[in-house]
Amino acid sequence: MVMKGTFKKALLASALAFGAISTAPAMADSFESDATKEGWYGTAGIGYTNLRDADFDIKGSAYKGDVEFDSGFGYEAGIGYDFGKTRLEVGYSQHKGDIEKATEDSGATSKVNGDGSLNSIMLTVYRDFPSDSGKFTPYIGAGIGSTTVEADDITIAGTVYGDDEEAAFSYQLKAGVSYDMNEKADLYAELSYLNVGEVELAKAGNKVDIDSSSLGIFTGIRFQF
Repeated sequence: MVMKGTFKKALLASALAFGAISTAPAMADSFESDATKEGWYGTAGIGYTNLRDADFDIKGSAYKGDVEFDSGFGYEAGIGYDFGKTRLEVGYSQHKGDIEKATEDSGATSKVNGDGSLNSIMLTVYRDFPSDSGKFTPYIGAGIGSTTVEADDITIAGTVYGDDEEAAFSYQLKAGVSYDMNEKADLYAELSYLNVGEVELAKAGNKVDIDSSSLGIFTGIRFQF
């Protein structure tokens, strides 16, 4: 599909751009703390998400394999404290996608209807790498929290196997770049990876175990209080 192909191209471009961030720790000693941005802040952003690696196992049957999703849209919001080079943030995000098809381990495919979303509350630590010149600041982040996997009428061959929601432990990794607009606001663009533990979804006695993860590209604003 056109949307899915566009997402993959954008993801590849972002991955190449953010790859340079991995060299930042080696240069950290030459960076200066941006004291003007210390303190409480809020953040809000929207993005393009791709739910993936959704392995499923239907209870009481030999039917198991992978669920494929179309790309969808997501959003995120949070509140945090900036210590200068380190930030601690509590945030909420949603990654969403429509189910495209299911592929069994045997290789057989089935048409699947429904959609799914990953709704997360995470505690994330960020490390900024500001320089004493220039307006761009790369950063990396890692967080843990709880994600609710929500399935809406997951139907395989006319049988509804998932119309439920269940929470599980999750973690996320982020890499991005922020742009200093002024003393109170930054724009940012980031690549986000979210991994969710196994959940059991049920509908009318039909149960399915699902492991899932998601990749997202988000852009937004970070503003000081």
